[in-house]
Amino acid sequence: MRRVLQITGAFAALVLQACTTRVSVVDQTGRPVAGARIEPVSLSINHFSVTTDEDGMASIPWHMQQIEWLHVSKKGFKPKKDIKFLPSGLMTVELNQ
Repeated sequence: MRRVLQITGAFAALVLQACTTRVSVVDQTGRPVAGARIEPVSLSINHFSVTTDEDGMASIPWHMQQIEWLHVSKKGFKPKKDIKFLPSGLMTVELNQ
């Protein structure tokens, strides 16, 4: 029974990992922007924001209500709003100072 639970847990983790979109935030020169705030937005709600790591990367998890846009901001940069969300693969967002 314990083995079945381990396999089920591993499968669930794999499915959830496959249901995320990676977002890379860079500056105008292509350098990663650590600590950028990414807010997923649906038609009727804004989801919890995520923050980029030191490599400028963040994962946007799957949500029940489809994500339509991203709002990306970081102090010292002009915020970007209403970026069309592409739910597969890797998205790159460039912030300008």
